[in-house]
Amino acid sequence: MPAPAVGPPVPDFGQVAGGRADFSARRFTHETAVHRADAVLALGGEYTLDQEVALDGFDEWLAPGPRRGRGDPGR
Repeated sequence: MPAPAVGPPVPDFGQVAGGRADFSARRFTHETAVHRADAVLALGGEYTLDQEVALDGFDEWLAPGPRRGRGDPGR
């Protein structure tokens, strides 16, 4: 499954040295989804997530290669 369009592959001077804007947008989408789910479920609510975002999060997590903080942040 191809990753959804999340931003241009231009240099990103944010969280990860040598990162790209498309990587940061994708990573922070997944981070936000996980933390929101944690908060909603902790309060006893029901959490749903768009299937495309959920599958892309799993794809990123299971992808072989370096992880955040260990080498190239992009894919």
